[in-house]
Amino acid sequence: MRYYIFAPLIIGMWVFAADAADKPRYGTWKTEQNQLQTMTEELRRLVDEATRARAADPQFLNDLRALANRYGNPWPIALLNEDFSDGNFTLNPVWTVATGRFEMDWQGGLHSNVIAPKAPVAARPAPEQPARRERGEDIALRLLGQILNPKQGGSQETSAPASTPVAQPATPAEAFLNEPISNAFSLTATIAMDASAGPLTLAVFQGQRRTIGYFLVYDAIEGLQLQRRGSRDTRVIAAGTTTLTDGANHVVKWTRARDGEMIVFVDDAEIMRVADSSFRDSWAGVALVNGGGAVTLRALTVYGTR
Repeated sequence: MRYYIFAPLIIGMWVFAADAADKPRYGTWKTEQNQLQTMTEELRRLVDEATRARAADPQFLNDLRALANRYGNPWPIALLNEDFSDGNFTLNPVWTVATGRFEMDWQGGLHSNVIAPKAPVAARPAPEQPARRERGEDIALRLLGQILNPKQGGSQETSAPASTPVAQPATPAEAFLNEPISNAFSLTATIAMDASAGPLTLAVFQGQRRTIGYFLVYDAIEGLQLQRRGSRDTRVIAAGTTTLTDGANHVVKWTRARDGEMIVFVDDAEIMRVADSSFRDSWAGVALVNGGGAVTLRALTVYGTR
């Protein structure tokens, strides 16, 4: 397949975009947008077929795919829209609390406050007993034991110092949604965290145990990490610096394209970008894990593909 096979479609897109710009601003925008979306989806399909057949130069196909993404919405299907406006997180959609406690706060958000248990109070040592005065017979027996067994003769019993009590780590609070999500997606979460919160994890998972998938983890010290967790290991595939633990609402947007490229934005600022195609199947749902402190999820939307 040569380049000129794609030329009519590309030229048609440019002519259509130019014609749309010359028409009234509001008139038939919805119809034109639907036509443009259909055209870009068809272009993506042709590019995918050409890629599988190795029918054109890979760089040329990448340029075509980028053109389709520029003029069309890569994630046109609304899969999830949760703003907690009904005041209930157990209905439509149904959040399942796996560990810890979640509740609705007064502003209408899914709130979790994980407090680490306090360290136990150390027990007071028993008072020392006054030394017992040895009798002459006891002294003679001790000396005889040293003569018969010189290796143990000079040994003395000592008590091990009491260990300092250590505070136990907090038990994370986890809530998740069993909502099918396409492999390519656009996820937007509005989150508020206090100064002591973290780590916070937002994940798209596969399987009932929710241990496999991509995990977006924020920690005040480590920053933001994108982890790929498989059945055998966990790897950090991208990292970036941002601040979420100031009590304010922050918008985290996480996108994944059909070719595996993922981009993470915080308040419209790009934090990280990486391509990974380890997972090709769809996702079973979304999970939220609070490792400590106060965290509130204000809203969550997910868009995907057919």
